[in-house]
Amino acid sequence: MSSESEKHLMEEVCRLLNSGSHEITDEVWYNLLGRYKNYFNLVITWLFLHSIGFHINVPTNIIAKGTKLYRVRPFEEDIDFRQDKEWRANPKRTQNRANKQNQPALYLSSTPFLCELETFLKIGDKYVLGEYVVSEDIQTVSFCDVKHKHDAYHVLAIILNAFFIAPSRNEKNVDLFEFLDKLFSDINLDDMPPECYSDDELYKDMIKVDLPLRFGAMNRRNQLYEITNRMSDALIYSSDHKANAIRYSSCFVPIETACIISNAYNLALFEDGFNKVKCVNHEIKIYDGPSGNSILKGFIDNKIQDI
Repeated sequence: MSSESEKHLMEEVCRLLNSGSHEITDEVWYNLLGRYKNYFNLVITWLFLHSIGFHINVPTNIIAKGTKLYRVRPFEEDIDFRQDKEWRANPKRTQNRANKQNQPALYLSSTPFLCELETFLKIGDKYVLGEYVVSEDIQTVSFCDVKHKHDAYHVLAIILNAFFIAPSRNEKNVDLFEFLDKLFSDINLDDMPPECYSDDELYKDMIKVDLPLRFGAMNRRNQLYEITNRMSDALIYSSDHKANAIRYSSCFVPIETACIISNAYNLALFEDGFNKVKCVNHEIKIYDGPSGNSILKGFIDNKIQDI
């Protein structure tokens, strides 16, 4: 972002704070989108603006009573998966996309296939598929729910959503990141956005499925969750703490984005929503489907061939 644009933004923020208003003008959002040197700084600036009281209007949505959701656990001989306690949230959960270290959260998916991809299953892996039923409406919040008359808000939401769902480096997806690092070997912050800043080209670039992958490849210090945890807190705050869960698309099937809703989604359910779902069935299975990594590799390979 140029010093002139940065000065304009800070002047606008100060003016609004002095007036008691927390509504940033469309002009300033366009200033952010069109003048920023890269998308990562845009994410960080959005978090900063949110921390001082400015945020996108993100209404809650509903996952209706009776909806089925799914969860995968690795099979272990010494665990009795018939016990209800095995399907409750871990009270000392490790840090993940939406939850901090030791913050209870239950990660579910809308289809068995999606949660199989999310757990990085490989052919021959033995696992347990749990089926949950929503017993009471769950209020969710997500970047995909952004509703505003101005395109600037939609574009901003697309960028934020892409960062939130970006794959994180860990021991389960080493082969994926070997592929991404090779593909994006020379990527840096200045590669996002593209050289052309016109609204049409910017918007087209944002809806590309590989934007989350570019964010993932750029994250070389394994600190992605530190930022997505802050984004998660901001989303819940934006819902006036009415939401029980964050709804987000999988980076393996990244269909949902701003103003585009799909039946393929993930859910991070927090403690005040645990009593709204119940595991009603489980099945021990052997995985024989494709890996999420292979799906992403196939998509990117096909895209490269089409260029």
